Amino acid sequence: MKKTSLENAISFRYALLDSYKKLGLTEGETMVALMIDHLLEQGNSFITPDLLALRMNYSVEELDAILVELLKNGYLTYESKDDKLRVSIKGLRYAVYKELRRTLAREEKENENEQSKNNLQTLLALFEDKLARPLSPLEKEVVASWLSSGYSTEEIKDALMDVLRENERSLKAVEHQMKKRRRSDDIAKEGVSAIDDNYNEDITKVLEEAAKLFNED
Repeated sequence: MKKTSLENAISFRYALLDSYKKLGLTEGETMVALMIDHLLEQGNSFITPDLLALRMNYSVEELDAILVELLKNGYLTYESKDDKLRVSIKGLRYAVYKELRRTLAREEKENENEQSKNNLQTLLALFEDKLARPLSPLEKEVVASWLSSGYSTEEIKDALMDVLRENERSLKAVEHQMKKRRRSDDIAKEGVSAIDDNYNEDITKVLEEAAKLFNED
């Protein structure tokens, strides 16, 4: 069976030790699986409790019970090949790398979320510094919505600096500038753009009302 890029990058034994608890394996089952993998690499194809007992401190009876559990959970199978019975731990390998992919995806998502929070805090601090005032909660939500809709931190920063050079100091002007830049880029690359560079008027009205309340406080 051809190995995946993840299997080439991370050894099965490391992956098993990292994920055995999540898979519901006991320490005994894990050690037996590691020994089976070791014996298979040495060229042993049919692995019995008696063979394992020669290498481990478990009794034949204990090993037999562990193998039954591994078989029951689909982690261990016996296959017939060339009229010979062979042991396979492909089921365990599949489960181990599947769990590892889940863990890596979860960690990547957590890192992305943490990076997004850091980017947002950096932008909010920049806006409050350049506008020389604190942003209202709604204004903070608007800046956050720009990030979640696909605008990069650099695009937002550049648009802010552009409007400040034009003596504009509103989020409406910043969003208008971002859309204008995107629209120009699209037209330059594709000849057309689906981006409407008009600001959302509903947001404008809400921001204006929020600013009144904010200033009254």
